Amino acid sequence: MNKLKNIDLEKNLELAQSGNFHDLYPILGPNFVPYFNDERPAYEIGLILRARGGLLNINGRAFKDNTTGICSVCNLDEVENTHHLIGVCPIYSIYRTKYFGKRALDRNEVIDLLNGSDFDNLCKYLSDSLNCRELIVNEFA
Repeated sequence: MNKLKNIDLEKNLELAQSGNFHDLYPILGPNFVPYFNDERPAYEIGLILRARGGLLNINGRAFKDNTTGICSVCNLDEVENTHHLIGVCPIYSIYRTKYFGKRALDRNEVIDLLNGSDFDNLCKYLSDSLNCRELIVNEFA
């Protein structure tokens, strides 16, 4: 039974690392990043988990069907994935400047944030940018 469990676990980890549906997950750091702890609120743990797994409520999220995946709030004509939301979309540059001191973040900087370089500001940024996105999308829905 343990051998079957280990085989299943290895298969699941292999599929997750292949990342066919995720923009960043296959290149993130360790599988077990220390953001699950008693000091971090459950809401923040959920934000980090969804951001790392490409599961934020955006157009280019993993497993989302019936959409082009193009960002709904900017005119860059890019897929609205985790990297776009956190590092690129010009609509959220004010929040990036506020929390990270830069208008845009490159892919490596986004990966560093998702690997734990600054979970506190990442959570604040995600909360503000996702709230802003919801307001914009609802306004034009």
